[in-house]
Amino acid sequence: MIELSEDERRKVEAFIRRGKANARNITRAHILLKSGERWRIARIAETFDWRFTTTHACAKLARPYP
Repeated sequence: MIELSEDERRKVEAFIRRGKANARNITRAHILLKSGERWRIARIAETFDWRFTTTHACAKLARPYP
């Protein structure tokens, strides 16, 4: 899970709403947003009908390094 500040959340939501990016980046933005809402990876993948491995890889990339 990752944590988003209110400002980061607004930026991600605006990015998704604009819809000017390619589908891959919008998908990643959705994963980032739902991870920030503490959704489990399996739930995100099932809800949006994405592969678990794709969802897991994107969420893993978004996590900050320790």
